[in-house]
Amino acid sequence: VSTVLALPFEVYKTFHIEKKHGFSKITPKLFVTDKIKSLLLTFAIGGPFVALLLKIIKWGGDHFYLYVWAFVFAFSVIMMTIVPVFIMPLFNKYEPLKEGDLKTSIYALADRLKYPLTKLYVVDGSKRSSHSNAYMYGFGNNKRIVLFDTLLEGDGAVKDDEVLAILGHELGHWKLKHTVVNFVVSQLYFGAAFYGFSLS
Repeated sequence: VSTVLALPFEVYKTFHIEKKHGFSKITPKLFVTDKIKSLLLTFAIGGPFVALLLKIIKWGGDHFYLYVWAFVFAFSVIMMTIVPVFIMPLFNKYEPLKEGDLKTSIYALADRLKYPLTKLYVVDGSKRSSHSNAYMYGFGNNKRIVLFDTLLEGDGAVKDDEVLAILGHELGHWKLKHTVVNFVVSQLYFGAAFYGFSLS
């Protein structure tokens, strides 16, 4: 229901506001395709998730909130693992960054900060928007970095030093363990919410 209610506002933002300022590059066909894929994934993943959640609540008795909490924790870890590897490639194309000075500099930066970088990708974000971005993902010693192609090509392309500055910002989040802290806080919130629900 929320998806349907939000759709007109998203269409207006994407095809009017973003287009007006020269950012939106997405076609109506791709927009609809994205929505269909998202909806199918929601049913494919959300349906079994809710079904299992209800079974755990029924089976767990008075302490069901502990089992639900453990289930949500495990589900969150699994999703953090599979979304970048299996789900996001359904929407975008990921290719290894070509050999060159930028790639060498990024690996040198990662090595200097002891960031265990194993893969470096470029994603075709330009087919939807001219906005630029970069992000990291992965657990343990299997870290990966993704650069939007808009950073490297087109009117919004930036110099190598600027790409490194952007990555420095992202690596700062990793160094300060912001992702871990946010994950722990969210899990504590879920635990408190489930416990509160058990009291009602």
